[in-house]
Amino acid sequence: MANPITPVTIQGRYFWKGNMRFIISGVVYRSYGLSADMLADDRIEDLEHAIPLLRELGINTLLISYIDVTKSHKACMNLLAEHEIYVLVSIKSVFPVFNHNATMMSYTSKSMQRFFRAVEHLASYPNLLGFTIPNSSIKDLAPAIAGPMVRAIVRDIRRYLGLLAVKKHQRVVPVGLVALDIGLPLRDQFEYWCSGDDNETVDFFIFDFNHPGPKKTTQASRDPGALEIFFNTHIPVSILYSDMHFMPRQFPETRTIYLDPDMRRVFSGGIVFQFFDGSHNNGLVRRLTEAKDGGLYYEKSIDYRNLRDILHVAFVPMPASLIARSRFVEEAAMSGTKPKQPDPNQNVLAIGQVPASPVNWTEVEAQIIDDSEWVDAGKEWLDLTVEDLTASIWDKLNID
Repeated sequence: MANPITPVTIQGRYFWKGNMRFIISGVVYRSYGLSADMLADDRIEDLEHAIPLLRELGINTLLISYIDVTKSHKACMNLLAEHEIYVLVSIKSVFPVFNHNATMMSYTSKSMQRFFRAVEHLASYPNLLGFTIPNSSIKDLAPAIAGPMVRAIVRDIRRYLGLLAVKKHQRVVPVGLVALDIGLPLRDQFEYWCSGDDNETVDFFIFDFNHPGPKKTTQASRDPGALEIFFNTHIPVSILYSDMHFMPRQFPETRTIYLDPDMRRVFSGGIVFQFFDGSHNNGLVRRLTEAKDGGLYYEKSIDYRNLRDILHVAFVPMPASLIARSRFVEEAAMSGTKPKQPDPNQNVLAIGQVPASPVNWTEVEAQIIDDSEWVDAGKEWLDLTVEDLTASIWDKLNID
């Protein structure tokens, strides 16, 4: 039996896999024009065909944008773990329903139960890197209302993960935010969602790294603005990138993210968009069913080959995106500073108050089954007769 995969943890501004710094070499693993859960076990054939291509690229992380909690994910998660591939799961698909015609969004105990169900469904897998909340889900709402609601959702999910850790004796999975373009300054978003009460802040931050034109060179893709914003980050920050302005893509961002010393010190790798081909021919592979045997077949695109060549150069000195722990790396990890809470007069997200939780936590805690103790104890006690049960209780109470 293969050794179990080592869970990735967070210390300071870096991810860690054991005593090695873990740098994300990721890809958005989403459906090809379908609202399909690509991590569900009924799509394992797709994953089995994808694994060799992911390994050839050197991918160690998949970003999953949709999950169906009514389906099993065990086989797919275990298959990924066998190949040392981690998963970031967006819970956008179970995001509370927003009322776009009012100034309030639906933040209720019922809507949070949908989150909790998704969280509990996957939290026990050691190769789950974290849960992500996409800020794109709030782009149609007033920021002064939406921002505090997101903080409240983060707070409640983190509390639920803490309860799972205690009741089921498992690790607390990190919760992060994916900052896409919602018309607000990136610095404002980072400062708001990463400052203040630790219970409401995210554990890691991923942002969209767009480039304005096809004439960008490898050196020019080094964004001084992003370096300035995150230079003193206290949590891991990774980059989501695509650059669809000209085809085939040359991926100048990839080379910069992994090979530029300043970028590598500040950022924990990147996630490229996307694995499967979509309506705009923006994928790394095309899914075909025209092979001679009529089975599933993946065709590599020019983008795939270009990305592979760059990633192989980037990771030749450091296979699997790992950097050995050293005094220098340790010092860099702990060198970040948590941002101060923003001034409401300068940051619209900070205007509103974070709402109190609508969740009945006593009831929620009672619903979590402790698999390791309560279930096993129940099986033992069911085998006892009434006399045995009475004697056992008296023995445990030390009563003569």
